[in-house]
Amino acid sequence: QRTAILLDQLRAAGLYPDVAAPVFDTPSGIFDPPEKIRLSAPVGTIYYTTNGSTPTQSSTLYTGALTLTSSAVVKAVAFKSGSNPSAVATASFTVNQPFNFSLSNSGNKSVTQGSSTTNTITATLSTDSSQSVSLSASGLPSGASASFSSNSCTPTCLSTLTLATNSSTPSGTYPITVTATGGGLTRTTTFNLTVNLLTLPTVATPTITPNGGSYTGSVSVTLQTATSGASI
Repeated sequence: QRTAILLDQLRAAGLYPDVAAPVFDTPSGIFDPPEKIRLSAPVGTIYYTTNGSTPTQSSTLYTGALTLTSSAVVKAVAFKSGSNPSAVATASFTVNQPFNFSLSNSGNKSVTQGSSTTNTITATLSTDSSQSVSLSASGLPSGASASFSSNSCTPTCLSTLTLATNSSTPSGTYPITVTATGGGLTRTTTFNLTVNLLTLPTVATPTITPNGGSYTGSVSVTLQTATSGASI
């Protein structure tokens, strides 16, 4: 009774809100999405924010349960005409985000028959929780092979994809798809691999010394080419 009398005296002096603060039906904590939060107040109209700022009557009007899909600090105030606003009610909610990631590459690549090239594959984590993903490549032309510096990694992570061709790999442009699978998710990224024909060098035309003429008796003729290692 003394408490009630004291509160009445404080309210009369304008030192204590005469409108009760809103009440959360769920206390602060950690939850899996989506989490529904309900507010109630004995009197007045409730306004709330989810960014930690103090609510005003320009804030969001509470009309029903809040659905949180990401972490938030929720603050609420009850307003009643002719009365001071209630105290601020505050609750912090941490919402666990399910594993998610994106996959990218370092761009289109070009290679000559019989040689190799590399592409950097990046798996980027987009949530707080992480799981290992496995990598694979498809769409390679005949005679080509693919290998990763790491066949699996935990985002955010990098893996170098090496594409090797041989002399019989057909020339042309091929769409290569890299697939990452893990945590019940599959992500892909695609780039073009252009295989160019292997151009063989031309052996220099042999020179003849002496270069023709009329001679009496025998003559020594020399044949040679400027191309190193060539045979005539």
